[in-house]
Amino acid sequence: MSGLEAFSVACNVMQAIHFTGTAIPICKDIYEGCSPAPGVESRCSELRSIALDLENDRKKASPNGPENEKQLARIVDSMLAGTLELEKELSKLRNTGSPSIVAAVKNTRLYYFRPKSKIEKIEDKIRNDEKLMESRILVRMSKDQDALQAMLSAEARNMPSELKSFVQHLKDGNTRLEQLIENKTGEINSVVQKEGETMRQTVVAESKATRSHL
Repeated sequence: MSGLEAFSVACNVMQAIHFTGTAIPICKDIYEGCSPAPGVESRCSELRSIALDLENDRKKASPNGPENEKQLARIVDSMLAGTLELEKELSKLRNTGSPSIVAAVKNTRLYYFRPKSKIEKIEDKIRNDEKLMESRILVRMSKDQDALQAMLSAEARNMPSELKSFVQHLKDGNTRLEQLIENKTGEINSVVQKEGETMRQTVVAESKATRSHL
C-alpha cells in the first residue's frame, strides 16, 4: 500500500467512526421508546455507503504488510463488521421500534436482567477502534513529517480537498476525532477555515488590547 493510500484509508476510517458514532444514539433512542426519527432511512443508506468504502479499503490495506498497515487492516475489518451490524440493527429497529413494542419488551423480566445489548457491544468496539486510531496509527503517521510534507508538496494539486486537509491535520499533530471531523457534516475540518478562525481571533484580541490602552 502506498503512502497516499494509507492516508486515504485512515481518513475513511475516521469518517466511518464519526458516522457510526452518530447512528448509535438513534438506535438507543428508538430502543428506549422514542419514535424513529424521519432521517433513519437516509442514515441506513449512509451506513451502507460507508460499508462499501470500507470494503474497498480492505483491498488496499494488507494484513501481511508492515506493522502499521497490519493494524490499519485489522481496524478496517473491525469497522466494516461494526458498520454492517449497526445498519442491520437500525433497519430492524426502524421497522419494529414503535413505542408500544418497546414498552412491551421492557415489561418483561428478561429486559431488566439482560446482558449488554448488541448496540452497546457495537459501540464499545467502535470506541476501541477510535482509541487505537488516535493513540497509535495516526500518531505514527503524524511523526513522519518528511513524508507528510513531501505528499503535500508533490501531490497536493491532484489530492482531494478532504484528504489534503486530513494530511495537513496530521502534519500539525492533530490526531483526535474532534480535531479531524466536522461534527455536523462528518466532513474533514478544513485547515484553511481553522487558520482563518485563528486569524480572526488574533485580530479581535489585538483590537481589544488596543482599545484598552486608549
